[in-house]
Amino acid sequence: MIKSLAAATLLLGLPLAADAQGLQNAEQPSDAARVVALYPGVAPGSETWTWKEIVTPVGSTRRIRNVVQPTLTVFNPANPLRANRTAIVIAPGGGFVRLAVDGEGYEVARHLAAQGYTAIVLKYRVRHTADTNEEYLRQPARAETPGDPAARSPAPQTAIADGLAAIRYVRAHAAQWGFDPDRVGAVGFSAGGRLVNAAVVGADAAARPNFAAQIYMGADDGVKWPADTPPMFLAVAADDPLSKSVLSAYQTLSAAGHPVELHIYNKGGHGFGMRSLGLTTDLWFEQFVAWMSSIGYATAR
Repeated sequence: MIKSLAAATLLLGLPLAADAQGLQNAEQPSDAARVVALYPGVAPGSETWTWKEIVTPVGSTRRIRNVVQPTLTVFNPANPLRANRTAIVIAPGGGFVRLAVDGEGYEVARHLAAQGYTAIVLKYRVRHTADTNEEYLRQPARAETPGDPAARSPAPQTAIADGLAAIRYVRAHAAQWGFDPDRVGAVGFSAGGRLVNAAVVGADAAARPNFAAQIYMGADDGVKWPADTPPMFLAVAADDPLSKSVLSAYQTLSAAGHPVELHIYNKGGHGFGMRSLGLTTDLWFEQFVAWMSSIGYATAR
């Protein structure tokens, strides 16, 4: 896979980061500017993890399972003349047992890059599942909804650590990658939203985003938003079981005087991501971009 990535990168004229050599990953998009390991060597806490990362097809999209080596996949602004010197870390969802890297990862990144952002998909560690797709698919259906028991269980500390480390890493490489260190945002989908929530609520300044979005994910019960909570964007469908949690997060943020915008769509369920459903959920991305413009992160200073 690494050889095919290198060949595709050369054909497209894209830079292949030296960091990508030797990455033990099942999938890396050839149109990314670079893929880098989040940690030097073995990720802390994964020293005994021996399983291999696996791509599992789900309809026309894919899920990544058994992530051992967390990575950052970087998409540069599609048009350098439109680069706005803002970076966004993207955390896909999947109940901490898989990552929806297409509709909640790479496709989001490509759309953001088209708008002038440096978009960075975080492939974070998830719980170990079956070592083959055949075995995995024979297991009871793992619903892509909050009804999945894994989605209700506590977030793995390795995933939370990866989320915080990703923002620190991205901010530390701002000059090298062409954006400002004080223009780093984060967007998380479902379980990925819990990584963003952890960065907003409990992180040090280096790991706290300058703005954040949680898509169909509210906040854990009893969360205490800090005084320096950054601007927040929340979006969810009304028929999503998590809609009440998202509404509660908005009400708490708003009552505390924090800048927050909420979109609740009539229908769309959980996990709409970048899918075109012919519903108002199709508008969330444009509204997210408009919100970022309204708070000053659409054009370079």
